[in-house]
Amino acid sequence: MERADRERDEAGLRRSLRALIALRLAVVSAILGLGIFFLRGDGGLERWNRPFFVMLGITVLLSAVYWAGVKKGRSFRFQAVLQLLVDIGLATGIIHYTGDFASPFALLYILIISAGSRFLLLRGTILIALLCAAVHGAHLSLHLVFGGERSVELAGFFPPAASADEGSRLFALQIGLYTITFFLLAVVSGYLSVRVHRGGEALAAVRTRLRRACLNTDQIVGSLSSGLLTADEAGRIVHFNRTAERITGLDARTVLGRSFEEVLEKASPPLVTLLRGILSGWGDVLRQETTLVSVSSEVVPIGMSASPLRDEKGDVAGVVCIFQDLTEVRRMEEHVRHVDRLAAIGELSAGIAHEIRNPLATISGSVQVLQTELPVGGENARLLEIVVRESDRLHRIVEDFLSFARTGPTERHPVDLAALLEEIRDLAETHPKRGSGVEIRFDPQRERCTVRGDAEQLRQVLLNLVTNALEAMGERGTLVVRTQAERAFQASPEDYPVSAVAVSVSDTGPGIGARARADLFRPFFTTKRGGVGLGLALAQKIVVSHRGKIDVRSNHEGTTFTVLLPVEETAGRSGVRPAAESACAASARTIGAGKKNEESPS
Repeated sequence: MERADRERDEAGLRRSLRALIALRLAVVSAILGLGIFFLRGDGGLERWNRPFFVMLGITVLLSAVYWAGVKKGRSFRFQAVLQLLVDIGLATGIIHYTGDFASPFALLYILIISAGSRFLLLRGTILIALLCAAVHGAHLSLHLVFGGERSVELAGFFPPAASADEGSRLFALQIGLYTITFFLLAVVSGYLSVRVHRGGEALAAVRTRLRRACLNTDQIVGSLSSGLLTADEAGRIVHFNRTAERITGLDARTVLGRSFEEVLEKASPPLVTLLRGILSGWGDVLRQETTLVSVSSEVVPIGMSASPLRDEKGDVAGVVCIFQDLTEVRRMEEHVRHVDRLAAIGELSAGIAHEIRNPLATISGSVQVLQTELPVGGENARLLEIVVRESDRLHRIVEDFLSFARTGPTERHPVDLAALLEEIRDLAETHPKRGSGVEIRFDPQRERCTVRGDAEQLRQVLLNLVTNALEAMGERGTLVVRTQAERAFQASPEDYPVSAVAVSVSDTGPGIGARARADLFRPFFTTKRGGVGLGLALAQKIVVSHRGKIDVRSNHEGTTFTVLLPVEETAGRSGVRPAAESACAASARTIGAGKKNEESPS
């Protein structure tokens, strides 16, 4: 703030100096122009025209120099003092060439003193006034000494019969009167200048406090993570912060001053009803959860709280409403419920799989023995072959089921994520499901990130996502794998935010519909012909067991699966606030988020 005040003072001095330069040029031009006009063609008086022209030229030249100094220089107060000193010299020169004692231009000193009060305040103005009196007295004294009594007579200070002693006294009286006049003028103009200066400082201080108050208010309102809407008693919107803009998709500049009923009637009728009820006196604080349709037609769950704004008399003067986007909260709640369901399914799956696997092995072995010992041919041989083949298929399903049931990391070791992605890239390059026109791009990490977990299980997750992406694109498309740091990752609402790394696998396939995305991680849900539907469910269980999270985004341009894993410094520390950000968190911030990719479900 001090710097801003100093810059504002300098700007004021700059403007004053420019005004002084322009005013000086105008006044001097007018004075000398009048002198040239009235003294033209008058014999002896015409000899004064040449000095007038010289002084006018000097004034114009000095004005140009002053203007350049103000434009390029800095020390404006010093420039002002320097200009005033030069002005005293110019005024003395004009007085010298226009009659000394009888010159009417002694009043120029008054203009100099008045101008000095703007830059020098009281003390400086008094010094300038005393300097003007001293210079004027010295000039006239020198003229009197060298001109003698004849100079006094020509000046008309006393009748010819008066003595030289009387003339000297009158001369002293004149100098005294000028000195007193200059001094009184300096005191008055300096005092007024001080009052104006102090008033300006007080006004600047008030403006600074007001600006600071407005700035703090704007910063507080604008930095709220919740949407803020206030309306007056007539229902006109007064405040609409940035978060409110983001949630609703509306521009504050287009809604301020308009009725909230007009703006929000289509977006959220319950919100309009709540605000209208507060204005009509329903209660002090009302809370509600509802939905809001944004400008982009996205349905956003919101939690809102409204209360009346009251004036000094206690009457309702408006309404204030705070509302939050609950999308992420709902997503995390659904994620927790899904994890709980998977845990229950996993426990059941383990028991069922063990009970099925043993009889299945007995059946498969018995049929194979019958194939070798019995002379079976024709249709019977084909049927036995079907039994063996389907038994093997059922065995694979049971093994996947067991894998799904036991997804906890068997070993936890530091895993170099960059090395793991390099291995996945090599496998993707030669994968049999890669189409001939599919481009594969792995964006390199600037720093190496380390997560703690089971390297084999993490490899299984990433390879599954890459395989699904290749299958979704078919013969042509682009597969992009990127990493990005996350500073505040929460696996569940109960956890503190931790540093994490996000690995996104994006494809340019046809995308996944909204209904399919809702069941994407449900066991045995699949859209692929011949698929079991355990691949993505298994991948999610592995990621969750590593205290991570897997998300999916999809549209008609493709799909993106994102795996978020805590980095080694914070992995496995649920409920403990991290002391410092991971080393790799600063690295991947520069790697842009990829196009949303999604794989077809396994």
